Amino acid sequence: MKRNRYIEKSMLLFTCLTGVILFFSIGGAAAYEYVWPEEEMLPDEAEAGGVDIGGMKRSEAEEAVSDAWENWQERSGVALQLFNEEVMIEGERFEAEVEETVEQAFTDQNVLLQVSWTDEGNVLPEALDRFTYENLRDRVDMTALNEQVTMIGNISGQKKAAQDIRSFFIEEMPLETTTFNNVTLTPDVPGTGLKDWADALDGYEMEGGSIFSLLKALEEGGSTVYNDPGLDALASGVFQVLAVTNFEMSERHINEELPSYAAPGEDAHIEVPDRDLMFHNPNIYSYRWNASWNGSELSLSLSGPEFLHSYELERRKEETLEPRTVVRVDENRTTGGRRTLREGENGYYAEAVRVVANADANVLQETVLGRDYYPPEQRIVEKSLQTSDESGSSPPDIEPPESSGGVSSGNSEEAPEENGGDSGASDSPDSSQLENAGETEESGSGGEDTSDTENRKDFNERMKQNDQPIKGYE
Repeated sequence: MKRNRYIEKSMLLFTCLTGVILFFSIGGAAAYEYVWPEEEMLPDEAEAGGVDIGGMKRSEAEEAVSDAWENWQERSGVALQLFNEEVMIEGERFEAEVEETVEQAFTDQNVLLQVSWTDEGNVLPEALDRFTYENLRDRVDMTALNEQVTMIGNISGQKKAAQDIRSFFIEEMPLETTTFNNVTLTPDVPGTGLKDWADALDGYEMEGGSIFSLLKALEEGGSTVYNDPGLDALASGVFQVLAVTNFEMSERHINEELPSYAAPGEDAHIEVPDRDLMFHNPNIYSYRWNASWNGSELSLSLSGPEFLHSYELERRKEETLEPRTVVRVDENRTTGGRRTLREGENGYYAEAVRVVANADANVLQETVLGRDYYPPEQRIVEKSLQTSDESGSSPPDIEPPESSGGVSSGNSEEAPEENGGDSGASDSPDSSQLENAGETEESGSGGEDTSDTENRKDFNERMKQNDQPIKGYE
């Protein structure tokens, strides 16, 4: 049979062409993948510096992280914090290592953003020097702090990256939690409420940045709070503890009379529910109360990071205000007669000043926490309308002994109350007839005692002249 060479050649050519096409198809695809490989896809849960890059290609992820970094860098930074102080390192002092961060996200999925300094100078040491605390460079592990600062957790928003440098204090100079500011009071108060309130306060946590209210703390401790001298004693102790910290006082009241367990400038008064004792904790740390009452002593203290500055409460411009003598005249009293209805008591004034000093005893700040004024209680004397010189030798009344209540009575008649009856009369004797210097004369068997008000006005007027407004007396 004769072979068809044309057909054979055609088949051979077709086979060769098919082989060539297959070769270039397979080889070309392989060559394309070799020269331009397809981008990997990140895991679905991947995040870099708080930016969601899950399921993105590498280039897409790098672009997303770069955009977020630029926004964060313009508006935020890294805040170094210690107690109530904060030093900002601006975002422009850093540059992001985007490619390295995205590469790490392929294996670790949720990663911090790696950054480096735009200026490798003394950025961290200079930032530490901006705190008011002395020798922080010597107390802080600079290498460990640098490693932490150059790893930023979240740039997805405008929030600053905060870093507490307390955790980087070296072992030789740690900032430990301790108990400090011990205050002991011995108030002579009746009742058992003080023990319940001390137990309620014991262990109470004052969180960083929170407002501390003594009334709220006692209520949260499960105690029933009511007006009582023991509550004022507890408030005074709490004030004395917090006065020597950096806590910021927002509300304080004082008693009308200075209690025996406190000096001027150390007193606090609470009146349920309107008057409270309140402080703001400006620190990033929490502090816990320690409180106990053993029946005679009230003990208070704080537990937490001890302050690096020293805080003292000084009493300045202390003044003892002597009482005036108020003379009341009674036309029914025996000529020349005289008796003391009430012995006066001294008043007091003092400024409570918080003094802050650093480790080198240099004063950094002084803050007036209160200008405490306790008006004196005036001495009240009752005498006859006429003196013995005007009417002969009539014998004077015998002054009876003082009663336990501070007001005495004669001939079984009760002495007039301080704020009872009418005041003033048209037939009062001239002031030249008064027997004692500094006495103020009133007529009638009673009368409103305006001397406390007058004394308060005189004192306030004097303080205004000295440009010293009064606080704490209402």
